[in-house]
Amino acid sequence: LVVRIDPADHRLVVQQRASALSKAESAHRLEMGLQAVALRDYELLNEAVAPESRDLVLRKPQLQSAEASVVSARAALEDARLDLARTEVRAPFNAILRDRRTDLGGQVSASSPLGSLVGVDTFWVEVSVPVDQLKWIEIPTTAAMKGSGARIFSETSWGTAGHRTGEVVRMRAGLESKGRMARLLIAVPDPLALRPENEGQPRMILSTYVRVEIMGKQLSDVATIPRSALRDGDHVYLMNGNDQLEIRQVEVA
Repeated sequence: LVVRIDPADHRLVVQQRASALSKAESAHRLEMGLQAVALRDYELLNEAVAPESRDLVLRKPQLQSAEASVVSARAALEDARLDLARTEVRAPFNAILRDRRTDLGGQVSASSPLGSLVGVDTFWVEVSVPVDQLKWIEIPTTAAMKGSGARIFSETSWGTAGHRTGEVVRMRAGLESKGRMARLLIAVPDPLALRPENEGQPRMILSTYVRVEIMGKQLSDVATIPRSALRDGDHVYLMNGNDQLEIRQVEVA
């Protein structure tokens, strides 16, 4: 529950509309009885009646009016119940209150902001990445795809050992205006460690700076060599099985 306003007036309206519906239903039942009597009298008289007058003799317009009154009264009652339900506003998702702009007893209008909520199921971390490094990162293009994993660190808040894990979920459409870096969004589930399985994990704080490590794509058929072993940028010197020197060109990944 986020907001509650005084429901007394709306409760009275609901009672009034419920009473009006009971009266309309009673009038409808009474009219059905009168129509049954009119039908029996019509059959007993056994007289020919013009088709345009038969509905009047059998009180069909009165019955239709009574039915319409019941429908109208029922709709009015539902409208009153809806207004009563709206005297309480509940958060539409799991959230915390980030700021409050009204207080107990305050008066507000239909367009007055009362506060802002932040969902606690997932937080997003925005990171800046050089454009030439994007090729190493799995960036989902559909909901079914899985993005690269990431670890989030905040040494000032959690120390050097604490971290949270997340996953790349999307890339922003534009680059940074100043650094011309790409911007990725990393989703961190249960950022406030409210679930039992995350008990003891660091709690994330909104609008703080963090350090992020993104797991790159795994390469196959590669070898790691010291940078000092690379000659002219793309050659290495090897000793073959015949104790002879070989110069091989390599592709630097």
